[in-house]
Amino acid sequence: MREQGERIPIFKQEIDHFTSVLNLERLRFILNLPAEIAREGRTTYDELPSDGDVFQGIREMGYIGQLTQVNHFKKNNLPPFYYTLFSVINRCLTAKIYGTDNASIHILKLFYSVVHDQHIDYASIF
Repeated sequence: MREQGERIPIFKQEIDHFTSVLNLERLRFILNLPAEIAREGRTTYDELPSDGDVFQGIREMGYIGQLTQVNHFKKNNLPPFYYTLFSVINRCLTAKIYGTDNASIHILKLFYSVVHDQHIDYASIF
């Protein structure tokens, strides 16, 4: 069981007896994302959307086709504006060269949150 406030490693690498650990706090520091931000009187982040909320929200954007699982998603089924926005997010935040028509649930949650103006902790998605 983890203690309250315990730093959970996202990535841990050991090279030549040197251990490098990347955790949520370090990722926020590297990306210059504060732990909490005051926005419109709020001092905390919104909850991350559930997978079901993400799929429903994307369908409401005008997505054509079945979308009940992440592997059903194809960016070609999005309307032009959302197609372009998704392409920019997916291309800039992933290392994909091929298969950019598909996305992980993390990228879909980020896309959904940007479109719906949710104030989420982006560092915690990954």
